[in-house]
Amino acid sequence: METLAKQIEERMHGTWNHCMIRDEELQRIWPIQEEDREEKIAQFATKYGFRLRFYKKGLCAIFDKWPPQRGGLTLHRFLIGELMNMDARDDSQVDQARSLETLARHIEWHLKERPFYIVFEDEIDRYWPTEKLTDTERERQIQAFAESHGWNAFIHNTDPDRTRAIFLRK
Repeated sequence: METLAKQIEERMHGTWNHCMIRDEELQRIWPIQEEDREEKIAQFATKYGFRLRFYKKGLCAIFDKWPPQRGGLTLHRFLIGELMNMDARDDSQVDQARSLETLARHIEWHLKERPFYIVFEDEIDRYWPTEKLTDTERERQIQAFAESHGWNAFIHNTDPDRTRAIFLRK
């Protein structure tokens, strides 16, 4: 496991702030049929200071680092805490607007340090759930969200259940 952690760390230096490990490499440590495989990979990531951003059995895992510490609290943890502390009595539209503003601050923070920011399916589905929106409406809302913050958004659907939104400054 330490060898894999060193490999991930080395690949993250330079231009890229993330690292993709193919499933063939993951199988050396976690057999493909292993129970709770994704959870074990996520625990490995946490143990070595990484974050598991994406995982698809049989394909790959993508790791990155948590955002830099700010006063002992990462921005990501701060934003999650902010979401958790919202008034539970607010109606769903107010919650949605607050959540989207939290996402906007998160994206804005990353865009200060790099020219683009990728939002993966798990986060997209949190804000624009597939069970409530058609693909067309979902894309329209993501584009409107980006436009309202002065960004461009490019939507990539690599599989029916794997959407990514890339946000860039205009």
